[in-house]
Amino acid sequence: MTSTRRMTTLSRAGAAAALAALLAAGCATTPEEASLKRRDAIATAPITHVVLIDLKDPTRTAELVADCDRTLPGIGSVIAYSCGVPMVSDRANVVSDYDVGLSVGFRSEADYKAYLDDPQHLGLVGRWRDAWKSIKIYDIVSGAAPVGTVMLPPAPAKPAVPADAPAAAPANDAAAPAASPAKAPPPAPSSNPTPAPAPRT
Repeated sequence: MTSTRRMTTLSRAGAAAALAALLAAGCATTPEEASLKRRDAIATAPITHVVLIDLKDPTRTAELVADCDRTLPGIGSVIAYSCGVPMVSDRANVVSDYDVGLSVGFRSEADYKAYLDDPQHLGLVGRWRDAWKSIKIYDIVSGAAPVGTVMLPPAPAKPAVPADAPAAAPANDAAAPAASPAKAPPPAPSSNPTPAPAPRT
């Protein structure tokens, strides 16, 4: 056997072995594992800004979609973008009470804030604000996003009394000791203005 033929045979065998190893390592054993692998492979944005717009004049829908398409993808902090109209569906639980929907993705809270303040975004909002009948905005933070890189909901304030206080005490009563003296008393005050903390269970 010539050395060229031997190298070709060895190369094919090596490539086949490498391919088999990659396939074996990459194969998921359950549908859940396959879904998680696929989720990790799909490009997603840690922050997704969803806007649903109902126009006063629905005949301007295509005009708004075209303006969004010309404007929003050009903003540097945008890493994902989609804009369109409700999909026709025979499913009763699918909401389609809007004319234009858009989804814009960002890597970080700073990128999202930059988008909100970007002159292109502000110009689009200014051009269309008077044409809106209503607008709904949903901001979604990915569950897998690293802490500190996205806008998280504010942490609840620590109560002066543990959250598991007796059920008979009104909810506002538990916060009364921490309230400023200038604030009005809670709607249903108890006879004891400074209730003792309930024991933790």
